[in-house]
Amino acid sequence: MLFTPFSLKELLLKNRIVMPPMCMYRAGNDGIVTEWHMLHYGTRAVGQVGLIIVEATGIEPRGRISNRDLGIWEDGHISGLKKLVEIVHAQGAKVAIQLAHAGRKSEVQDTIPVAPSALAFNEEYKMPAELSTEEIQEVIAKFSAAARRAVQAGFDAIEIHGAHGYLINQFLSPLTNLREDEYGGSPENRVRFLDEVLEAIHAVIPERMPV
Repeated sequence: MLFTPFSLKELLLKNRIVMPPMCMYRAGNDGIVTEWHMLHYGTRAVGQVGLIIVEATGIEPRGRISNRDLGIWEDGHISGLKKLVEIVHAQGAKVAIQLAHAGRKSEVQDTIPVAPSALAFNEEYKMPAELSTEEIQEVIAKFSAAARRAVQAGFDAIEIHGAHGYLINQFLSPLTNLREDEYGGSPENRVRFLDEVLEAIHAVIPERMPV
């Protein structure tokens, strides 16, 4: 079964071997793809991985885990990502991208992280600023814009990072989401941010594209 094809919507994989996203911290502070990324992902495609998921890629500068994360927060990132996709496709593999926002776990220098509530991850992390409802909508719009850029770059699928204590996970958990508005409290309210991120992304990508 491992070496048989797999399909999801119109995405057809030649086998069921998937390389998960792994943070490599090899970009510059500008978040642009480097030759190192071309070699790293191209080599895995040569190795016949069916689907490669590119590492956590920041939808905004303050949403990166570190200053050396890849970025997709501006159109200037598209050309490098497009070249990376073309290299992977040339070796017969498909490629997805993980869209990410670290929230309070961001360690980017010279920025104030944001979160659903003003709770620091621990004493070694900065105190985050609590997002207003207007700012939440701005973050959702940034997820949507990042998805649009991913389509323009030619990615075959999108993965939304909702784990590991990052921003979406912070909204989902009652331990980190102490809000009393429509984005906090009940499970239905805490999942609202993720729901709206997904709706915004599906609005700008082709129906055939898996998320």
